[in-house]
Amino acid sequence: MNFVEIMLGEKLKDADPALDIMGSDRKVLQVSLSRLTNYLKFHWNLIGKEANQCELVEKIDTLFKEDPAELNAFLTVWTGIWLKKWKERVKLLIGNQNANKWNKMSKTHHRCRPMWRKI
Repeated sequence: MNFVEIMLGEKLKDADPALDIMGSDRKVLQVSLSRLTNYLKFHWNLIGKEANQCELVEKIDTLFKEDPAELNAFLTVWTGIWLKKWKERVKLLIGNQNANKWNKMSKTHHRCRPMWRKI
């Protein structure tokens, strides 16, 4: 699946040029590749089958050989949707930006912890 990882990395870089896919943002590529394989396993009904990884590789390879433009278009759309959701869910705090907001949430969490334990 190395070629899929390379294609996905290129798509992520196209969608957000600030990403350093081969460096500090390598985890973004790893997570997106994991989510993509899970999505394809679900889409092609390979979940729960013994050799699902081999079948998945064969199907992607066949699609790449038969219609690389379709695979390229699919990866472009999928990457755009995934990256949008990733940015919604993952927030990086650099320095003290929005630190007060997270401190308030942490204080509230500590005050509520005993109550949750009682429940």
